[in-house]
Amino acid sequence: CVIGIFICSIGLYGSGIFDFTKGVPSFGNFNDIAIIVPLIGIFVGIFLIFTKIDILNKFAIPITLLITAILGISINYGVFGGSNSALPTISSDWGAKGIENVFLLGAFSGNNSFNLGDSLKNVFTSPQAYIGMFTIAFMIVFSSSGALISAANNAHLIDENGNPIRQKRVMYVESIGATCSGICSVTPTCMFAESNTGISFGARTGLSTSFVSLLLIISAFTFPIFSMFSSMSVTSPVLVVVGINILIGAFKNLDLKNARIAGILIISLLITLLTYSISFGLGSAIILYVVINLIRGEYKSNNIWLYVICVIFILSLTMDLILKY
Repeated sequence: CVIGIFICSIGLYGSGIFDFTKGVPSFGNFNDIAIIVPLIGIFVGIFLIFTKIDILNKFAIPITLLITAILGISINYGVFGGSNSALPTISSDWGAKGIENVFLLGAFSGNNSFNLGDSLKNVFTSPQAYIGMFTIAFMIVFSSSGALISAANNAHLIDENGNPIRQKRVMYVESIGATCSGICSVTPTCMFAESNTGISFGARTGLSTSFVSLLLIISAFTFPIFSMFSSMSVTSPVLVVVGINILIGAFKNLDLKNARIAGILIISLLITLLTYSISFGLGSAIILYVVINLIRGEYKSNNIWLYVICVIFILSLTMDLILKY
């Protein structure tokens, strides 16, 4: 549920339908056509996932993506002449230029003044850097663990004990990916909540990952074609649809008549929304579960690893607050 509500919040935040910049969430400016496009996409997606027509239900996500992209492109070039940056555009970066944008993130554009030696010196001589690394490491652990459990459930890759199949191997891969990403100074190449999008299409094995990698290489040479799907006005409706699907599946497996489970669920969902963080939502749920069991005298319901996770999360939260203040 935490993963589902987080993905929905990303979609709603990115679409501009809700404005989170005023302290209290409020509706965005519906006079802005850039908000109307994703709003229409969300309604299209909701219609498709609940329709009784199997073929439309099965391909709800790609159809939503395609319809929203076509609508956004048509309005942007038909009304604004392609000048509205909030709507999808078609890039002109073909061939080698596309490779640089897709793979190298413009690293050799000639505008960089990056000095590796100075950067390493600043990192290893700063106490806050060590606090930051500690915090980020545990944030990745919580986020990846939550995404793994959610993805494994959606893929029906859960054993009889409710644990992801071959989870040790998965965590090894996650660790290697996160380490290599840190060395290359890029976003951790580990499992994300958005990974559930691929699973909703039927992805189950490494074969799907191989095809995604192959398509990424192809996209480098045909970047303008794929660039129209990179706009948040196009992807946000899909995120909302994926989040709704995850929430529907999660609620089916929850005993909401149990006041303890319902209470923990509500509080963790609220914390996830308010902090915009999966790790905070999952961590708060674990801490609440342990504390409530202690209050009720059900000590046997807590094992040693739950206490360890609680301590780690509290340390991580403390470090995060130290970095901020």
